[in-house]
Amino acid sequence: MWFGFYENAFSMMREVYAAWDPPPGCPLTDFDRAFLPHSYTPIGFRSADGKAHPHDVTWPVNEDEPGRGQVRMTPWGAVTQLLSLCRRAIEALIDRPLGDRTWTPSAGALRAMSRLQERGRDLGDRPADLGAWRGLLRLLDKALDRRARALTSRNVDEHPVIALLDLILALLTAMVDPDEGVAHDWDFDRWNHMELRQLLKKHGGHPAVVDHWSGLRMIYDSTSQYRQGDPKQPDMAAGTGARVVLRTMTTYKGSVLYHLAAGAGETFISPLYEVLKQRGVRFEMFHDVRELTCSEGRVDSVRIAVQADAQDYRPTFVHRGLVVWPEEPFWDQLGGKFSGDFERRWNKPEPVDELVLRDGPDYDELILAIPLGAIRERKLADELRVHEPFARMLDAPSLVPTAAAQLWMDESLLELGWIRPPPALVGWTYPLSIWADHRGESIELLVDGDLQLADDLEVRFTPGHTAGSHCLRAGDVLFTGDHLAWSRARQHLIAFRDACWDSWPRQIGSMRTLSGVEVRHVLPAHGAPAFDLQPGAIDACIAWMEGA
Repeated sequence: MWFGFYENAFSMMREVYAAWDPPPGCPLTDFDRAFLPHSYTPIGFRSADGKAHPHDVTWPVNEDEPGRGQVRMTPWGAVTQLLSLCRRAIEALIDRPLGDRTWTPSAGALRAMSRLQERGRDLGDRPADLGAWRGLLRLLDKALDRRARALTSRNVDEHPVIALLDLILALLTAMVDPDEGVAHDWDFDRWNHMELRQLLKKHGGHPAVVDHWSGLRMIYDSTSQYRQGDPKQPDMAAGTGARVVLRTMTTYKGSVLYHLAAGAGETFISPLYEVLKQRGVRFEMFHDVRELTCSEGRVDSVRIAVQADAQDYRPTFVHRGLVVWPEEPFWDQLGGKFSGDFERRWNKPEPVDELVLRDGPDYDELILAIPLGAIRERKLADELRVHEPFARMLDAPSLVPTAAAQLWMDESLLELGWIRPPPALVGWTYPLSIWADHRGESIELLVDGDLQLADDLEVRFTPGHTAGSHCLRAGDVLFTGDHLAWSRARQHLIAFRDACWDSWPRQIGSMRTLSGVEVRHVLPAHGAPAFDLQPGAIDACIAWMEGA
């Protein structure tokens, strides 16, 4: 999964797929087939009886496209985006049951929100009248009925909208507090002496929400922000945490997350390798950096162990048109002299040669792309520690090893007991606190988009309702499942925008691919069967969806 604000990475991959000439039958022919939007991210929590449950969370999609343009987290733009989320949260609470009563925000809360949003539109990047902002935030905080918020102290996960509102208000208050100084230069690093939870409590966050709400735990789980990997020891620098929250919530393009339609090797490493090779880049495989020597703050030589003679080594192969990056080397290409793992800590194969690269004759600039843990363990960069920022980078962060697993099952999600759409679920039971279902995407790869089963029988790939939605055409009959419905009231085909689990624009695009399909009968999962359709019925549905 990639976050929707990974703009540099998306931009690079758009360039890669535009330049790449994939082999015949490759299912990943363009960027939009390789990176699939995902908006459904339920959050796990435990009820009073200790059982795990999911909160449904579906993020709004927007019309931006990842990898086009730039993502610049305009400070006041982030503020106004948070205010929009506040308004949505307030409106979601209107007449909502809370405990033994319903709750309606006062007119004062909505007036304060409107005034804050009006001010936000005129702020630009200049420091604002912080006193007025603080006053309006206090008014909003007061108007939101502390009695309703106090309910969260009993079980914070019973009232997630109130918990979200509580934390957004705390973060906004911290951002415009003149004593913090962030509003003047937007240097969030000035908060990094505090833990994120400490900052939120300092600025009014409800202690029960800050300490126990699963929505905040999602941020820690997603970025593994725990000392020694222990969930009981959350530890995230406040400035860093604020950036993570703001980038995730306010700068994503299109969708908050994107599925990789195949493995990481096949989706971006293999195409990137192929394009760079096509452009004349030379790759040297199986080299192990052993020592960096420095003088006057510059690396003047690099000592490298050559692990294997791999002059003609080819790291990829093609399977069903997919360019695959293997999970281990092709040992036969190395003369059959090696086996095992070149990356293991002990009993490595003996190097076949040694290489020393020198500043000037061999390189002009170096890019240090070695994992921080390896640099520490091997003491590769000790001579660079004379530069204090570099030393802090090496010493200050704590490293948390993470574990991942793939489970291949022949049961469907429904058969496994999951009755919701395919999720990217965070905050579930440890140690597998994050899990995502990739079944829909693997279907796309297997059928290469559309699949002709017989002369009059075909599978059509129609993502949108879910990332893996398909329709089946048999003769002049189209089976659509949940992709479409027949409306008795409107007497035409429709789709459900409020029950779209992937992307509404993507679902409209899928409908356009059906525009030329000649069918007379549509059998959807909802409404009534549509028999004896008139020509143009699909186009009429597309026009209705575009205006919905």
